[in-house]
Amino acid sequence: MDERFSLFCQLDFPLEFGSTKQFLTLESNGVELNHTKNSFTSYGINLKPGIDYFVNRRWKIAASIGEIGYSNVHYKETKFNKSKFNFEANFSTVQFAVKYIIPAKK
Repeated sequence: MDERFSLFCQLDFPLEFGSTKQFLTLESNGVELNHTKNSFTSYGINLKPGIDYFVNRRWKIAASIGEIGYSNVHYKETKFNKSKFNFEANFSTVQFAVKYIIPAKK
């Protein structure tokens, strides 16, 4: 393979905290009957393969496609857990990036 190209694998650990609110309203007059709040925590791990192309010593273009991963979400008030394994390799998951290299490649 040409020295301008290199393969990489990106590893990330997404983590989310938050809450959802649901409102139950009466259609005819818009009166709110009740609302519920549900806090959640979500975490995961993802592996994304890709390729880099060095345009010059300091700049490169990167592209990754697909993803292999695992995620879990836990809702506190309803005690609901959902786990998901993910394997995607289609063109809707293509990502492009431009990278600046410090120090420059020799």
